[in-house]
Amino acid sequence: MRASNLVPAMRPVQLDIEGVEERRLRQRSLDESMDELRHRFGNHAVRRASELLDPRLSGLDPERDHFTHPVSYFA
Repeated sequence: MRASNLVPAMRPVQLDIEGVEERRLRQRSLDESMDELRHRFGNHAVRRASELLDPRLSGLDPERDHFTHPVSYFA
């Protein structure tokens, strides 16, 4: 997993005229809804269907299995 170009949630976003802003707002609403469901009902409340089909993925617990490695760990 990798994160890049992170910005504060309250940072202004450049709008455009091609409808991208509408899609961004829908995606943000979806993300917030999924976060709320996971907060209320646990991390397995919302999952990808592929996780249910693959036994290696179905047993993962994001909170229990979360590790942070130093940068040099993979170098």
